[in-house]
Amino acid sequence: MSSSSDTFSTERFRYLSQIRHKVVVRALSRLEGDEKNSFAQKEITINQKLEELAQGLLDNAKKEAVKFSRGRAAVKKYK
Repeated sequence: MSSSSDTFSTERFRYLSQIRHKVVVRALSRLEGDEKNSFAQKEITINQKLEELAQGLLDNAKKEAVKFSRGRAAVKKYK
């Protein structure tokens, strides 16, 4: 689907998150008791890391939007 030269985009993150959600829900439905609890505890840690990644993507998107806005304003200034 993507080559190693592709950048990690917000859209790719969304797509992978959706697939991961389906896999996690399926795995949870097959587990019981202590196995389910153990799996859920590990998921909390992983989800915190994913949340940090998502926040980084959001911050980058905001920076890009600001750059674009400033660039557009500069172009209008010189017209």
